[in-house]
Amino acid sequence: MNELKLKIDEAIRHFLTQIKPKTESPGLIELHRAMGYSLTSGGNRLRPLLTCLTAQALGADVEKVLSFAVAVELVHTYSLIHDDLPAMDNDDFRRGQPSNHKVFGESLAILAGDALCTEPYALIARDYKSNPELALNLIGLLTEAAGFQGMVGGQAIDIFSKEKDLSQADVEFLHGCKTVALFAVAINGAAAIAGAGDQVKSALQTYAQSIGLMFQIADDIHDGHGKTEPSFVKVVGLEKARKHCQKLKDQALQEIQVLGPKAEPLVNFAQLIFERTRDVF
Repeated sequence: MNELKLKIDEAIRHFLTQIKPKTESPGLIELHRAMGYSLTSGGNRLRPLLTCLTAQALGADVEKVLSFAVAVELVHTYSLIHDDLPAMDNDDFRRGQPSNHKVFGESLAILAGDALCTEPYALIARDYKSNPELALNLIGLLTEAAGFQGMVGGQAIDIFSKEKDLSQADVEFLHGCKTVALFAVAINGAAAIAGAGDQVKSALQTYAQSIGLMFQIADDIHDGHGKTEPSFVKVVGLEKARKHCQKLKDQALQEIQVLGPKAEPLVNFAQLIFERTRDVF
C-alpha cells in the first residue's frame, strides 16, 4: 500500500503541474497554490488506494485507473476545504496544519474547493477520451457519488440533523450519502475500467458500503460525545458499534470471496479499516 500511495502522490503532483498557469497571472497563481496546499498536505489517500487495490484484485493495470483515483481524491479534498469553512464545521486545523481558509482566506478557500470540485470531470474526460463510453460512465458515477444524492446531499442532511434524535437507520442513511458514497465510487470506477461483470460489481458494491460505514463509525468514536453532529455511536453506544463493525467486516469479506485469491488486497484493506475501529475502543 505504501508503494501505491507514493504512486498516487506522484499522480497528484503531475495533475497540479498540468493545470499550473502558464503565466504569472494574479489570482490564478494564488488559486493554484491554495489547491496544491490541501492536495499535498498529507492524508491517508484511502479512496484512491481503494481504486488501485480494486484494479489489482481484478487483474487490471493500476496505471489505467490512476487518473480516476486522482479524480476521486480531488473531490474528497474539495469537500474537506469546504467542510472546514466557518459557515460549515468552522475548523481551524486539518491534518495538523492550518485549514485552507486560515492560510489563504475564506474567498480563495471557497474557490479552491470549487476548482477541485470541477477539475475531476475534465481530468476523466481528457484521460479516458480514447473510450468515450467509459469516460461518460465514470463521469456519471462520480457525479452521482459526489452530488445531490451523494456527498453534498449527505452534508445537507448532516446540517439539518444536528441536535435531533436519529435512529440507527437515519444515521446509516446519512453516512451512506456523506461518506460511503465516495468509498463506493472509488471501487465502482475501478470495476468499470477493468470491465468487471455484474456479479463482481454487485459484490464490490456491498464490500464498499461495509468498509465505508466501518470507517465512519471509527470517526464517530474518535470525535467522542461532545459534538452535535449525528453519530452512530451516540445512537447505539460503543459496544454495539463495535459489534456492528465486526458484522460489517465479515460481510465485506464474504462478498469478495467471489474474486478468489485475487481478493487479498481488498481483504487486507478491510482488515486495516477494522483495526482502526478497534484502536479507539
